Amino acid sequence: MDEFLSMHHRKEEISDIKFSPGAAKYLAVASHDNFIDIYNVMNETRVGVCKGASSYITHIDWDVNGKLLMVNSGAREQLFFEAPRGKRQTLNSDNIVNHEWEDWTCVLGSNIEGIWPPKCDITDINACHLSHDKTRFVTADDFGFVKMFSYPVTVSVVFIVTLSSKT
Repeated sequence: MDEFLSMHHRKEEISDIKFSPGAAKYLAVASHDNFIDIYNVMNETRVGVCKGASSYITHIDWDVNGKLLMVNSGAREQLFFEAPRGKRQTLNSDNIVNHEWEDWTCVLGSNIEGIWPPKCDITDINACHLSHDKTRFVTADDFGFVKMFSYPVTVSVVFIVTLSSKT
């Protein structure tokens, strides 16, 4: 496969990357430099930078219109930025939960507080996803567990799937 575009604006590792919904006009690139760069894929230029996180970026999600990014940081921040420019936005808890998100792969939110076992840090849950019918939420963690919850996850009631290989 041939590479047809390469972009490099950060020194630290890239931690998440997502196309905007629909025609995928924008690409959001999260880094451990505490920034999210937004690129216009059509003209191959950086059009915005999301600034204000106090730690590295762990997860990002687009809203269904491609106008808003939800961001999680290593400092357990849940931040929001207008796209494509990257201007910081403030949303209250009800607006966040009721807003239409393209996906929910971020690990923070009042609607998923129950995914966190006691004494965990932000890096212990590596990946998660909300089902498209919004009835199930699944996580994968540092301890080798895949956990499925009923959504919303306000308390930690869980169905655990243990994946292991037999030799």
